[in-house]
Amino acid sequence: MDSTTTPVTMRTLVVGLGVTGLSVAHYLHRRNEPFTVWDSAPKEQALARLREDCPEASVVSGDPDLREFESADTVIVSPGVSLDHPALRAARAGGAQVYGDIELFAHEANAPVLGITGSNGKSTTTLLLAHLLKEAGLETETGGNLGPPALSLLREPAPDAYVLELSSFQLEATETLHCRAAGLLNLSPDHIDRHGSFEAYREIKHRLYRHAEVAVFNRDDSNTRPGITAGRAVSFGLDVPQHDGDFGLREHNGQTWLCQGWDRLLPCGELQLEGRHNWANALAALALVEAFGVRPEQAALGLSSFEGLPHRLQPVAEFNGIRWVNDSKATNLSAMQAALSAFARPCVLIAGGQAKQEDLRRATLTLSRHAHTLVLFGESAQAMAQAWADCVPIIQVSDLAEAVQQASELAKPGDCVLLSPGCASYDQYSDFEERGEDFIARVRDLRESAT
Repeated sequence: MDSTTTPVTMRTLVVGLGVTGLSVAHYLHRRNEPFTVWDSAPKEQALARLREDCPEASVVSGDPDLREFESADTVIVSPGVSLDHPALRAARAGGAQVYGDIELFAHEANAPVLGITGSNGKSTTTLLLAHLLKEAGLETETGGNLGPPALSLLREPAPDAYVLELSSFQLEATETLHCRAAGLLNLSPDHIDRHGSFEAYREIKHRLYRHAEVAVFNRDDSNTRPGITAGRAVSFGLDVPQHDGDFGLREHNGQTWLCQGWDRLLPCGELQLEGRHNWANALAALALVEAFGVRPEQAALGLSSFEGLPHRLQPVAEFNGIRWVNDSKATNLSAMQAALSAFARPCVLIAGGQAKQEDLRRATLTLSRHAHTLVLFGESAQAMAQAWADCVPIIQVSDLAEAVQQASELAKPGDCVLLSPGCASYDQYSDFEERGEDFIARVRDLRESAT
């Protein structure tokens, strides 16, 4: 697939016409490579963009013609399409190479790559790492699963580094990505409907380590520990680091510090990010940036100026003594539990949506410790109410609008009302961003009516 040795063949299919598919189309167009796009139901806006930018491309929609796939030499698949799709099975049976956009990027990247994956915290850590590199004076392009697709980051002159957030959907279609450093933050059951089992999901996540010079892992999560690696391994964790090169926490003069080995880097209290899970994210970013050659003590100077990202423990308002926080990006139980644990004050938790294939009962202890009331909405509200009935008072409502209203009546001065759904949003919203924006708008309406 390297453009100098194995050019994209004449029978190239691009599967999916979303953001990633369009980036692949633009990439092939720039190389003057003919291709066909297949999407079962392409959106008009995407079709118009393709016709404007790549007028030579042909488009096929509807049910796939398996003969078309069987005769293909190369199939480039978007992350939203399972590799087990019948059309892709037909392509492989016909001898086609099937891979994703990250594999194309891997052969074109003209600067070192820093890759980040995990079940939770990868967007925060990706943006934090990019922030630290930029604060150190390095030109950085950031994207992948977050922001622009990887192929659209390629440019001349090359940046100093590419920082990529990578999902399991992307990694399962990637073989040769070489990372200067690869970070696997944590693992909890996620996307089991796609991958079949937690073991398969874990194996896919570990693909990021395959060609990494430095493997950064979480020593608090044994599922992230790399096996045999070509490079060296560096750990981070919320305990005292046992080796000089590892990252962790130390107590000093009544403060908790981010450290490398014995070296204190920054008091945790100077971070704008709330919660111990964000201390772990900061430690991971320090480990990754050190692998790039930036001294941790220099990188630590940029930590306190990072404000986080929208929909991840995002402060929305505080009025009548009640704090409102938007954590709509928490789409699984582990993220919801981490968010709850970030607050010392009692929480009214708004949760619900479209639950993933997780054991809801494993959140019971966190809920009983950190939430005094649950307001549940959406498709999985009833299942969540049954799982958590014995640990905390529960109110079920139909939608987020009613949930916000109920939470405003239940919360007392000193409380936090936290939207941390623990579920996907697709039952009522197009994505977690739309859900978060709806929450923000309704809270702000409440604040205006209260003044």
